[in-house]
Amino acid sequence: MLYQVSRNGQIYGPYALEDLARYVESGNVQLTDMAKSEEMADWVPVSQILGVASTPSPGAPPYEPIGGSYPPPQYTAPIPGAWDAPPNLSWGLVLLFGFLTCTVFMYIWNLIMAAWVNRVVPESKVLILYIAGTVLMILQVFAGAKFNMALGGGYHTHPDFTQGFGGPYASITFVCWIVRLIARFAMRNTLERHFNTTDPVGLRLSGVMTFFFGGVYFQYHINRINDIKRAMSYRAGY
Repeated sequence: MLYQVSRNGQIYGPYALEDLARYVESGNVQLTDMAKSEEMADWVPVSQILGVASTPSPGAPPYEPIGGSYPPPQYTAPIPGAWDAPPNLSWGLVLLFGFLTCTVFMYIWNLIMAAWVNRVVPESKVLILYIAGTVLMILQVFAGAKFNMALGGGYHTHPDFTQGFGGPYASITFVCWIVRLIARFAMRNTLERHFNTTDPVGLRLSGVMTFFFGGVYFQYHINRINDIKRAMSYRAGY
């Protein structure tokens, strides 16, 4: 059974009973909010739906019935904090812009997606890992430029060339690749965990696709999740 939640003249949802309990525990839904399923004639406190005692929040205005009943207000948006809309860009455009900018756009877009994941799951380390990968990529570019300048200047004939130029460049390139790979799989694990527990939509992400396509693959699934959320919102407004 699905329940809609009413707060201050706005309707949110619908949510399954287990999701409603989870949102109460996280603080996104208050026990004093009103709730109602399609089978119920009247709005009742969320505490009554969950069968727990209600303690009004300090300073929260009481929900006053109009004419002795709780008329269903107009739907406007998801519960505050329950759904933070993701970066909205087609995965095909992400791939195209990445190709046209020689992957520079992908680094920027990955940071944008990681920042969104960090808002949805604040305890996640995904954003930190992607920032580290981006910093290492910038260092790799500078090290590569110095490496190419050395080759152009004929320094490769010097016996210390490999140690002086090739060594640091190869090390930075390797570390950058490892950090970016760790960031990708941290993103995958965070998305799968969140969208199969806190906000379940049955998300499954392939390890192989994550390895080879990273941000483009994530954007495809994030767009799909956003479509699911929009469909739920529209259905709640009928």
